[in-house]
Amino acid sequence: MSFLNGLFLLALPLAAVPVLLHFFRRKQRDVVQWGAMQFLIDAAQKGRRWERLEELLLMLLRCAAVLALVLALARPQLRGQWFGDHPSREVILVLDNSMSMSRDVGEETPFAELQQRVKDTLDELSESDSVQLMLAVGGPDWQTAEGVAVDSLTRAQLQQDIDKLTPSQGTADLFSSVQAAIDAVADDEIQLRHVLVFTDQQAHGWQANAARNWQQLKEAMERNDMRTSVQVVPCGAFSDPVANVAVVGIEASHTQVGLDQSVTVRAQVQNFGEKSSAPMSLDQLESGQVTGSSSIAELAPGETATVSWKWRSGEAGVYPLSCRLQSEDQLTLDDENTVVVQVVDRVPVLIVEPPADYRQRVSNAAFFTTAIGYEEESPHAEWHAVFAPKLITPDELEQESLADYQAVVLTNLPPLVTETIEELRRFVERGGGLWVVLGRRTDRESFNAAWYQDGGGLSPLPLDELKTLDEDSTEEETIHPPSGEHPATAQLSDTNRLDIDAVRIRSRHVFDRSSAGEELSVLLETGDGAPLVTEQYVGRGRVIIQALPFDVGWSNLPMTKAHVVMVNDWLAYLTQPAATQFNVQTGARIELPQALADSQTEVTLVSPDGKDHDLSLQANDDLAGFRYSNTLLPGRYDVKYFGPENETLTIPFQVRRDALESDLTPLSAEQETSLIDTAGLTFAESETPEIPVVTSGEHDRPVWTPLLVGLLILLGVELLLATRSARSRTGDVSLPSFIETSAGSQ
Repeated sequence: MSFLNGLFLLALPLAAVPVLLHFFRRKQRDVVQWGAMQFLIDAAQKGRRWERLEELLLMLLRCAAVLALVLALARPQLRGQWFGDHPSREVILVLDNSMSMSRDVGEETPFAELQQRVKDTLDELSESDSVQLMLAVGGPDWQTAEGVAVDSLTRAQLQQDIDKLTPSQGTADLFSSVQAAIDAVADDEIQLRHVLVFTDQQAHGWQANAARNWQQLKEAMERNDMRTSVQVVPCGAFSDPVANVAVVGIEASHTQVGLDQSVTVRAQVQNFGEKSSAPMSLDQLESGQVTGSSSIAELAPGETATVSWKWRSGEAGVYPLSCRLQSEDQLTLDDENTVVVQVVDRVPVLIVEPPADYRQRVSNAAFFTTAIGYEEESPHAEWHAVFAPKLITPDELEQESLADYQAVVLTNLPPLVTETIEELRRFVERGGGLWVVLGRRTDRESFNAAWYQDGGGLSPLPLDELKTLDEDSTEEETIHPPSGEHPATAQLSDTNRLDIDAVRIRSRHVFDRSSAGEELSVLLETGDGAPLVTEQYVGRGRVIIQALPFDVGWSNLPMTKAHVVMVNDWLAYLTQPAATQFNVQTGARIELPQALADSQTEVTLVSPDGKDHDLSLQANDDLAGFRYSNTLLPGRYDVKYFGPENETLTIPFQVRRDALESDLTPLSAEQETSLIDTAGLTFAESETPEIPVVTSGEHDRPVWTPLLVGLLILLGVELLLATRSARSRTGDVSLPSFIETSAGSQ
C-alpha cells in the first residue's frame, strides 16, 4: 500500500481520543443511594450490563470513524492483479470542424472522412474505457460534460451526434484544444489519457511557429499524474491542387446611414488556389435577394480584386448586405460574405458654443449646421444629413443629459468646469464621440490643465502659443492632403474631387508636439507637417481635437467643398462606436439597441449552429440591456423579439470570419517535424489510430472512496446508537422487557 498524502498519517493517534473519553466518563459517575430502588437492584444490574455494551460499541464506532477519516485524507492506493489486467483509459477526441474541413474534391470532404474515422475509433473502444468529445472551433467546445463509459448505448448516441455535425465558418484553435484536453480533470481511476486530434492538417490554426507554447504543453504532459499522449489523425489528404477563390472581406462606407442616403459597399475577392481562376461573377444580395451582379476577370494565384457598388434604402431598419461568388472551387463556405447596415431617421448631435462676439460675422455653429443641411436646428427642405443637431450654450451643458446623444461638438471652446469635463469623459468612455474645436475663447493654460492633464486628459497634446500671420504678410499656411487609409479622411484625400489643398490659414492654435508618442494619430496637418487635428481613443469612444475653428477670420476652410464632406464624414466616424454594432469581431459582445432593451422582457438569439439562446436583461454602466458574449463561432446571429403587435421580429448581427481560413495550405514537413520534436505529438500513419495501453499486470488503484463511504456509514450508525442510549438514560424510551418483569414480581 502507498499513500499520496502520507503526511496525514501523523494524525492516526487521534483514534485514541474516543478511548480516553470513554474511561474519563467512567471515573466521573456518582453513586446515589435511593431506598425506593432497593427492590430493583437485580434488574438495574442487568440494564447496566446492556448500557456498558452500548458504550463500548460507541467507543469502537468513533475510533473507526477517526481512522477512516485520517486514512481517506492520506489517499491510500493498493497494488495487485485483483484489480484487473488493464487500467482504465480515457480517450479525448478533438474534432476539427473548421471551414477548411468542408473542402470538396470529387464529392469527398475531409469532414466526412473525419466522421467515419471517429466512429471507427469508438468501435475500437471497450466498456472499460472513458471517452470525451470536443470541437476545436468556438472554444474549445466540449460536447460531453465529463468522461463517459463506452457502452453500447453511449457509443450509438455519440455516433449519432457525430453524424449531425457539420463544418462551420470558424477557425480551429488546435493549440488551445489540445491544452484543454491535457488539463481536463479526470476520475481518480484513470491511469492513461490519450488525445486524438482529427484534422485536415491545414497549417492555419496550428500555431506551428509558437515553439515556446508547444514546449510548455509538452512539459505539462510530462508533469501530469497519469500517462498522457497526443496523436494527430490526418483526414482528407488530397493529391489534387488547391483551387479556391474566396470573398475575404466586405465593408460599407457607413454602417449607419439616413433615409435615402447611399452607401458604398466594397467586397474583396482573393484567389488562394495554386493556379489562375476562371472568370467569374459576384452577385449582390439584400436580405438574401439578388439585386445585381458584377464580373471578375481571372485571378492569378494570390491576386485580389475589389468590387464596389452603391446601395440605399428609403425605410428605416437593419439590412444584411451580402455578396456571393458564382464560381467553381473546392471550398464553398467562403464564397459568401455579409455586412450589416442600419438605416435610421436621425442621429442626435449636441452642439455647444458660447454666444458670438463682435468679431464673428457668422458663428462656428452656423457653419457647422449648414454643412449637415440645417439652419440652426431646422432642416433644409432640399437636403439634410441624418444628423439632427441641438444647439446649447456652455452654461446649459451642465444640465443636459448626454445619454440622449451619440456625439457632442464643442465649438470655440471656452473654459469649462471640472465636473463638466469629467462628465464628457464618461460619455466618451461609453462610446460617445467628442469633437472639440478650439477658437477665440480658448485659453491655453486652462486647456492644458483641464484637457491635457499632463498626458492623462482627453487631448493627446498640450497647446503652445497662438500663431497668427501678419495681415500685411503674403505668407499663408496650407493643409496637406491627408491619407486615404483612415476612414475619417478617405474622401478628403481625393484632391481631384475636393479642395482641401486650397485651404489657406491665417491663424491657428499650435500643438506642442514635444511630448507626443509614436502612437499619436493626426488627421490633418499643415503643409510643413504641424498637426492641425488630432484624435484619441478613450474607452469605447473617440475624441477629435481641432486647432482651427470654423471662422473665416482664421481660414477659408468653412467656404470650401471639403468643409461639408469633413463635417459629415467626421460625425459619421465619431458616432459609429455609440451606434449599435451589428458587425462584430469574433469573441466580441452582441448588444441590442438601448431603445429595444427598454421595451422587451423576452429575447432569443439564434447562433450560426442553429441553437436558441434565451437572453436576460443585464446591467452595465448604469444601463440595462440584452447582451451575448459567446461569439467565437463566425456567421449570422439572429436576435428575435416581439413587436408592438406581438409579431416576431428579427435583427441580424454578423460575426466576421478569419480570412486566412480560406488558405488551404497544409502543414509543411518542417512544421510537422517541429510539432513532433517540440510538442511531443505523434502523427497516425494508418486509418485506424492505435491507442496505447498499459501492459503491467499490477497497478495502483485508489481506495479512499470506499473509506469515505464507510465513514458516512459509521457516522450514521454512531448517531443512531448514541441517540438511543441518551433516551434510555433519560427515560424517554421504555425499559427493556426483562426489567419490567422483575419490577412486577416484586
